[in-house]
Amino acid sequence: MKVYKYSPFDNYPIQNLKNHDLWFSKPSTFKDEWDSNLPVIDCDLEVLTKKYAEDLSKIPNEQLQGLSPPKGLFETLESKDTNDSSEQTLLKLICDYKDSFVGISCFTTKLNDQKMWEEYGDNHRGFCLCFETNLDHSFFKDLTEVQYEEYLSTVNYFSHDLVRELYIQYTTKLKNLVWEEEYRLLKHMSGKFSYNPKCLTEIILGKNISHKHSNTINNILQNSYENQVKISRN
Repeated sequence: MKVYKYSPFDNYPIQNLKNHDLWFSKPSTFKDEWDSNLPVIDCDLEVLTKKYAEDLSKIPNEQLQGLSPPKGLFETLESKDTNDSSEQTLLKLICDYKDSFVGISCFTTKLNDQKMWEEYGDNHRGFCLCFETNLDHSFFKDLTEVQYEEYLSTVNYFSHDLVRELYIQYTTKLKNLVWEEEYRLLKHMSGKFSYNPKCLTEIILGKNISHKHSNTINNILQNSYENQVKISRN
């Protein structure tokens, strides 16, 4: 599967390109106030903690280690002191979890899209990374398609399927954003994560990118990608 990531030409994206890294953002940094912040059905935290403590005991350790990002919420629930009334709200628990255990990187399936260039590619002065996800399955294994809804879902963390509820929280947006055709990759924390350079198959330069910036990207591809990445202009 091919996915694309539009980016301005800034210091951080360029350093990440040089080092084969992608940045995974904290949900709290997103501009849309409802992004990863869906309404939550509140419930008794002590009851919820006991429920998932029981569930934890049934999950093999190797499987638990692979639960990312849900693993973070399991750990938080397991270690939470339910007698501490100052911490005893589900909403605060979820906020703490999002800040500590969730990192998100956003992609699209739209190639050379005018609106994507305007919104995310610095009005054609940036560049677009083209990834073939099958060439780095371990990195992209949790890539998930964003669902667009007329009205935002209410998340129920007391559901029998906590993993599903977590993904609803981070992969649901309003229908007015359906034009983005977004996919999201979730990791167990924010920060930089490295991909296999072979999965980056092409870089598309914006039509308004400067000659200097174009040369910088060309040099990075020569030095860090052994000229294996195609380069083109939109």
